Parts: sequence; C-alpha cells; structure tokens
Amino acid sequence: MVALFELYQQEQQRQATALSEDALDEEGILAFFSKQRVLLLHAGGESRRLPCYVPEGKLFGPLASAQRGATACRTNCPVVVLDFLLSLYFRYPWADGEVILASGDVIVDFDVAGQLRENFRRGSICGFGKVASLEQGSRHGVFAFGDDQGPTYPVEDFYQKSPVEKLRKECLVPGVLEESCALDTGIFAMSPEWCLAFFKLGAAQHDGKTLIKAVQASDIYFDFYVEVVMASLPGQTREQFANRVSGISKLPAAILDLMHEHLGSLELRGALMQDCAFLHFGTLKEFPAASLQICELGLQPFYSHLVEGRSDWNPVPPAKRIDPMIVNSQAHTLHLRKEASDSTEMVWVEMCADLQITLSPSGFHLLVGLEDVKLERPLPEGFCLDGRFIQKAGAGSTAGSTPSETSYIVAVYAAADTFKKVKHPEDVLFCGIPFHSWLQQRRLRVEHVWSNAQEAASCTELWTAKLFLATTSAASLAELLPGYWDASCFRSDDFIAHVRFSLEDLNRLDSALNRDIRRHRLIS
Repeated sequence: MVALFELYQQEQQRQATALSEDALDEEGILAFFSKQRVLLLHAGGESRRLPCYVPEGKLFGPLASAQRGATACRTNCPVVVLDFLLSLYFRYPWADGEVILASGDVIVDFDVAGQLRENFRRGSICGFGKVASLEQGSRHGVFAFGDDQGPTYPVEDFYQKSPVEKLRKECLVPGVLEESCALDTGIFAMSPEWCLAFFKLGAAQHDGKTLIKAVQASDIYFDFYVEVVMASLPGQTREQFANRVSGISKLPAAILDLMHEHLGSLELRGALMQDCAFLHFGTLKEFPAASLQICELGLQPFYSHLVEGRSDWNPVPPAKRIDPMIVNSQAHTLHLRKEASDSTEMVWVEMCADLQITLSPSGFHLLVGLEDVKLERPLPEGFCLDGRFIQKAGAGSTAGSTPSETSYIVAVYAAADTFKKVKHPEDVLFCGIPFHSWLQQRRLRVEHVWSNAQEAASCTELWTAKLFLATTSAASLAELLPGYWDASCFRSDDFIAHVRFSLEDLNRLDSALNRDIRRHRLIS
C-alpha cells in the first residue's frame, strides 16, 4: 500500500496529505495506473531465518550459478537473487496498466510465451499457482479453483498452510494423475480498477486517521496474502471473511470490515502454471538448495545474453549433490575434509578463503565469510560458521577490552536454531539443543548473555544474546569455536570476560558494501 501510494504521489507530484475520502481523485488514479507497468517485490523484514545474509537482504543474497574454472564469474560480479527474479519479468507479456506483486524470497520461472496466451483473462486480481504435491502445499498458500475453460480460473477459496487432508478434500487439481494442488507462487497481477479500490481502502478513516497514515506510522500491519486475497474471495459476507482470517489476522474487526467493503466485489482469478520452477530460499537449508536447483535447471539471470556475447548462461552444478557448493571463494585455498557417506545434505561455502576444516560425514553445513580458519575437530552435523569483519567498536559486553577498529567474529549456530523470538524460554534452541541446557553445560547464566534486564528475564530472543567473541588469530579461533558444540573445551571465564556480540549486533554493524568488496577480491 505504501509503495503504490508513494509511487503515485511522486509521479503526480502531489502532496502527501492528498489521499482522503473527500479529495480522492478517482479518475486521476485510474488514468495514472492505466499507463503503468509496475513490479512490486515484497522483500522487507530482517530475514532472521537466514542470518548470514541479513546485511545483503533477501534480494541481494549471492547464488551459485556461474561456471567453474577459467570461465567462472565472467562478469566479475556476484550473481544475486534479484538477477533471477527480474529474468521472469523481462520476459513476461505485460498488459497495459498492470501491477504485479511478487515475493522476494521465491524465484519463480515458467514458459511465459507458452502459457500466457492471448485469452489470458486476468480479472481485477489474478494469482499465479503451480501444480504441486499436497505435502508442499501444506506449507504454503493454495488456491481452490472453480470450473472454467482456462487458462485462468475463478478462485473459489484460498487456504494458508492447511493440512494435507483439507487440501485433498477442497483443492485437488482436476486432470492431473497424481493428487496435486495449485500452490500459490506469491505472484499476483492487479488491474487499474483494483488499484483504485486499494486506494479507496487506504483513504478510509479509522480512529481519526486514514489507513494509509496508520500503515505509514506502523500503527497497523496487514498481510497481502492473508487479508487482501481472502477479502477478495467471492460470495462471502463480512462475518464469513472475519471468521476465515480469525486466528491469522491481527487487524481489528473494523478494519477487516473496511477491507471486505472495498475489495470484496473485485473479480479474483487464478492461473495454473505447468512445469513451473518454484525455489523458496527463506531458511538456511533452503537457500543452498535453491541455488543448486538454479544450476540444475539452467535458469539464467536477466543479463546472461550480455555477458561476453554469450547467448546462454550454462551454469554448472557440483558433480554430485553431496559435493560442496563453492561460491565467490578462493577454491584452491579451501581444504574441506569429509568422509564419504550416503547423505544428501548440502555443504554451502561462500565468500571464503584459506580454510582447513573437517566436516561431519553426514548432515548440512554452511560456511560463509570465513578466512584463515583451521579446525581439526569435526564440525558437527547441521552446524554453520558465519564470519564477520566488523569495522566499528562497540556492541560488546561491558567486561574486557575494547575491540580493535576491525574485529573478526565467527558466529556459530545450527540450522535448526530459533532465530526468531519464541513464546517460551524452553523453546529457544542454540547449537541444536535447548538454550538453557547449552548455558548450564558451560556454567553460564542468562545474565551473562543478555545485558538487557528485560531480555534476560524473558529468555526468549536468541537474536539479542551476546554469544560471539572477537578474535585475533587463527590459533585462537581453533581453540574457541569447538566450545560451542563441545562443552568440555569451553572456557567459561574467558567467555564472560571477553567482548561479545549478538547476531543483532553483527548484522547492525556489518556492511553489505564491504562484504561485496571482499567477494570481488576473492573472485578476481
């Protein structure tokens, strides 16, 4: 809502106070959006479930997609998520006056020329679905389509993270041999009429201010894929809409009524894409898996045809799925020892140089931002090492010396850890085990890792716990890091006395620009 409003205000050079029910220029809004082709990528938030790439943000997370050896990274520029997102929309057959909203943590790719034909009826708002298993659909949004001749269908219902049995009963895709559903890819196309209705909703008054003002002031939050899409479902009363989003939406009933009033009469349709790539990368394990799939599917960044005259990108995946994926690194300086196993879990290595690390024979591993790290003790299954160069003083605990101008910190965590705040202290996981057990095994108290009294009292937000020490040498790292997974070699007194950082500190003090400079140095 804010992005569309700001676009309209800036392009029309209107005052920010112009949007109100009395002063809404409906003809002007329709005329403006009828001439536009707008792409909105929803990529906000801290991305806590992917802590190693918070400085870059979702859209600029680095992916593995270039050839190896002498042909690797001919652009001398790391390939990022946005490059593949834009690839679809440069090929997309835009209609005049079309606004497309897409999720920034999903790469979607399909044959636009073969599937978006001339009779592609979008309606007021059109969602894009893909044929998926019921099990995959239970983790995402799913459309229930009505009868029609296609290629788009009326949407009769929309389910968010519903059980498999519910999807089997309500959402099976007809004409498909195996039980399948229409999984929401996160892409929605909206017409100028929809934009006008959305602006009317933004101009509606609640508690003495317009909804757009309330959103801008962070007084209210809403989820497009929950409240907005479900408000557009046909034939439902206000009460049915309120009941549908009960337990999901945090909006008061009065605002839900306004959503139903302004969006409930719009035509909601859905398209079903065959052979559609849907690569979700919102978590530590999903990110490397999506990158591997990009290589295996041969997906191309939008500028691939411009790279040294090549007409194809021809990405090369690892020889085997269990081989490390080495990205933006000095591969010849990486010595990763791992015993052969039948595990299909991945090893992701990015922005690294001068490593001698023994990995567990099975299980997922992630190594990012490491330089001059030598570990003889095997890195346990599921563990991640996240190296940071922090060029500012501060953020440490009160004890110990002040860190140097450039401090080197390696954060240690497991893929299953709870990076988001949880309800109960016993639900917090760190290094793959309950946090209270991790502390107890190392003779630590919550006051040692949370300087804020309120956080120490609640013990529910791992993100702010000061757990990671600045180091000065490879030798000190070799002694320090194993203590995170082996309590017998953990030095409690040194930990308490040392300057420490939380994940919040590291991501606040780290620099996406400096990280990109390091990548350029490593691949050039």
